[in-house]
Amino acid sequence: MSKGSSEFTVTCIACPVGCEVMVSGADEVRGNKCDRGHEYALLERHDPRRVLTSTVRTTCPDHPLLPVKTDRPIPKRFLLEATKLLAEECISPPVKAGDVVVRDILGTGASVVATDDLL
Repeated sequence: MSKGSSEFTVTCIACPVGCEVMVSGADEVRGNKCDRGHEYALLERHDPRRVLTSTVRTTCPDHPLLPVKTDRPIPKRFLLEATKLLAEECISPPVKAGDVVVRDILGTGASVVATDDLL
């Protein structure tokens, strides 16, 4: 991905084709083969989002870390801060995959959920 002052280029991941999509300074989109590519490129330029995957500490000596992820993409600018917040968390069993560990992380509307069981 490159961000120049007049043109932004990104490889689209909205579908399996993987188009190289260019967005001009006027938000003119070129190179996409589907409408999802158009939308993806504009979002990636103006408000890139990612699903955060991480771990949180547990009180269980046999399983000291529990894998977690956000249930939806969050703004990329919040990833580091969200990771620091998760480093402060410590949860106790029982936890099942899908259980909410942190609700509405950093006001993004996304919850952090367990991706494994801790029974």
